[in-house]
Amino acid sequence: MRIDFTGLEELQRELVRRLDSDSILEPTLNKAAEHLKEKLEENVYNFGFKKRSGKSKESMVIDSKIVDNSLAVGLSNQNNDAFYLYFHEIGTSKMPARPWFRPTFEREMNRIIEIMKNELSMRMRL
Repeated sequence: MRIDFTGLEELQRELVRRLDSDSILEPTLNKAAEHLKEKLEENVYNFGFKKRSGKSKESMVIDSKIVDNSLAVGLSNQNNDAFYLYFHEIGTSKMPARPWFRPTFEREMNRIIEIMKNELSMRMRL
């Protein structure tokens, strides 16, 4: 018995075309990163921090370049508010930890995955 597979090269070319990273990967990661950034901004004051200037909320940033197929969402180190948020997250010898970044990420992880799945399906036309 002999089985012939035809069209595998065409299938491979079509998959490579659909997986073009410039038109799929970057927008997908950006959409998921925007969602996480929005949730971090919403939650920064929900974990016991006092809202004084609002600068902590403004410290959330999305890295501008994709490295190793990942995009970083975090705190800008350009102002003192972001610097101090780090200590709230992990605590110090004189201050207990009041994590807000990790709990927000863990709570939103399934939604981020769903956003990425939907975006990939739409962009790959699946």
